[in-house]
Amino acid sequence: MLLSALHSFLASPFGILLVQEGDGGGTAGPQPNAFMAWMPMILIGVLAWFLLIAPERRRQKERQVMLGNLGKNDKVVTVGGLIGVITKVDDDQVILRIADGVHVHVQRASIAGPLAVGAPKESKEKEGDA
Repeated sequence: MLLSALHSFLASPFGILLVQEGDGGGTAGPQPNAFMAWMPMILIGVLAWFLLIAPERRRQKERQVMLGNLGKNDKVVTVGGLIGVITKVDDDQVILRIADGVHVHVQRASIAGPLAVGAPKESKEKEGDA
């Protein structure tokens, strides 16, 4: 049974390709080193590490430091776009004052970052302007 399966495999196009010799002379060329055969995959992995994984880990660490340094009276923006001033900081929540008398509780992780220096300020429009 095993011989018939082997015979049918060798008779198939895949088996014929495996059995054929390169130049018919019976001498095979030099075989590549196993390390050299894996070298392109190793290089791709190292390149992916330096271009994708390492910068993302660095950004995560910077974000954790930023979230850990949040304090009272810091002006921040949330990932949802709310701009406010922190009035209280708990372990996993902060309370933002987004307007006079309006306070919201948000998760600490939902803080995108401190408000940029060149961010737009609140504008007070005159009632006559349209």
